[in-house]
Amino acid sequence: SQTVLPNLGQSQQWTTVPNLYKGENQCVLKIGIHLMAIIGGDPSYWSDAGFKWVFTYNVLEGTTGALAPLIQGRNRHGCILIKENYSSYILVTGGYDEGGIKSTELLSLSSEGNNWVSTSDMDLAVNRYGHSMTMTKNGALVIGGQSDTNTLLKSIEIFNLTTQTWTEYGHSLATPRSMFGGIMELPALLFGCQTRSINIAGLATAAIIWGF
Repeated sequence: SQTVLPNLGQSQQWTTVPNLYKGENQCVLKIGIHLMAIIGGDPSYWSDAGFKWVFTYNVLEGTTGALAPLIQGRNRHGCILIKENYSSYILVTGGYDEGGIKSTELLSLSSEGNNWVSTSDMDLAVNRYGHSMTMTKNGALVIGGQSDTNTLLKSIEIFNLTTQTWTEYGHSLATPRSMFGGIMELPALLFGCQTRSINIAGLATAAIIWGF
């Protein structure tokens, strides 16, 4: 397998980098100016067992590293970076655990911590996998995915940073979908994707979603 990343400089071309393939259905997250985190995954599309590993790639230096492993393997999960005051947190939500069980549990890793923490009192309201996550000024959003009965979802949950709780948002996607991409920062440069923008009531910005 080969890994390519977009060069957003003058060349506007994809660049081959050291092979970062360590399975499928991972969650990739920007955690620094030049640093990516690749979280979890599974050995193949047909496997539900999630990996625990979390590794990093510095796109400027071309080097890899590792963060603390998940306390539960995950695949088809969501992940997001939350910055609060002088601290930052990686949140991992939903997906399949290492036993192939669909999970609502939320895992978090603080920038000051060395281990992931299971926060059972902050679980998702709806069991889901294959969802997308994004950050807005209103809080972190979990969008769509599939339920524990494999039903496509159009519901949206929002994480309130003050109360540390998830609530189901009062508005939802027009079309249920799973295993898709999403971005909240516009304008955005997208590569080879059919996209459409959507407006989610109550949010100050539009969203672009793509995929299935």
